[in-house]
Parts: sequence; C-alpha cells; structure tokens
Amino acid sequence: MRPTNNQDLGGYHRRPRRSRAPGDTIKYTISYQNNSTQSTTGVYITDDYDQAHLSTPTNFQQTGGHFGTAPYNDGSLLRWPNETGSVTLPAHASGSVSYEANLPDPFPAGATFINNTACIEPTNPNVCDEVSFCIGECGYK
Repeated sequence: MRPTNNQDLGGYHRRPRRSRAPGDTIKYTISYQNNSTQSTTGVYITDDYDQAHLSTPTNFQQTGGHFGTAPYNDGSLLRWPNETGSVTLPAHASGSVSYEANLPDPFPAGATFINNTACIEPTNPNVCDEVSFCIGECGYK
C-alpha cells in the first residue's frame, strides 16, 4: 500500500495452494481498496499471467461492482475494466476480481516456476504484487 497524490490504494494477491497436480485449476484473486477519504479517478487493474504455463484464463468473477467481470485479454495481460478504460474508485471502496486457469498436463520435466504479477494503476509508484510457485520436481514435502 503506497499513498501518493491523494491516492491511497491498497491491493493484494492470493497465492494458490502449495501442492498441485497436472491439470489442476488455479484461482487468482486480486483484492483492492481505496483507503482514502477521496475518490480516485483513472484506476485500472492489470494481471500479467504466465501464458507459457497456464491455460487461457476463464471463469472471471468480481465483488464490489467497480471493474466488471470480463477483462480485456491480449494473450498475456489481463486488464480490468477493459482494454483502455478506467474507473473512478469511490472513497473507502473495496472489492476483488478473480479468474481461473489450468496447469499443464503433464508438467514440464524438472522444476518450473509459474509467475504472476498484478498491479493497481495508475499510482506513483504502481501498487503491484507478484506471486510465484513451483510445479513439477520442486522438492516440496
């Protein structure tokens, strides 16, 4: 959470569970909150998903009613509310957007890390969070 120019937007990303099997469905949830007493204009969410190791995202959901359900997808980046749009996030507003994607079946040989970065923009600097997890021969017990 980094307040800037009367923008006090917070966000976080939920990490998928640790043990996974080939073909498992992974759900990503991006939560947001305007901690300010003022509305913030021009807000959008981006999620740079790992298109090399995840299926095309599906099953989009949202809470809070600010960003809509289905984002723009350019094949590697999801953007809410759409390709070029933004929203005005009222003071103290909060909610989440989420989606699902499937892991590869079979897993690639060895250990493979799945990386994902989500940002709430535009803030200065942007509020971003990255999650990463391993599939395959990762050494988890």
